[in-house]
Amino acid sequence: MKDYTAPDALQRVVDEVDRTACEMDRIFFRDHPRRSYWVRPAQPAEIIEFEMQGWDPPPGSHTCIAVRRVTDAARFRVPFSSPFPSPTDLSEDLCRAWYERVSPPQSEEIAQTLTAAPHTETEE
Repeated sequence: MKDYTAPDALQRVVDEVDRTACEMDRIFFRDHPRRSYWVRPAQPAEIIEFEMQGWDPPPGSHTCIAVRRVTDAARFRVPFSSPFPSPTDLSEDLCRAWYERVSPPQSEEIAQTLTAAPHTETEE
């Protein structure tokens, strides 16, 4: 795992994730208003972000992201490893199945809390 101990390293990574990956997700769900799930390749800043949280994918694997839109302003992003690059044109059903397979058990409880409360745009 890389060393991300510089005082402002986390903030720079978070800003880059928001500028790249989160913006991609905003655009995807804006352009596909009936979708709630999407699977896509991880962006470089996301890989760094997840490494900072202990993510350690197997060597040679591809990091993919399963995204769930909880509300128009809240989405969950969950990384997973694949031996193959992630296609970006999977059906809603396949994306949902992947998300359900790789998401942590508490994600549904958190999603219910988010849908019940007013909020601003956020990423998990």
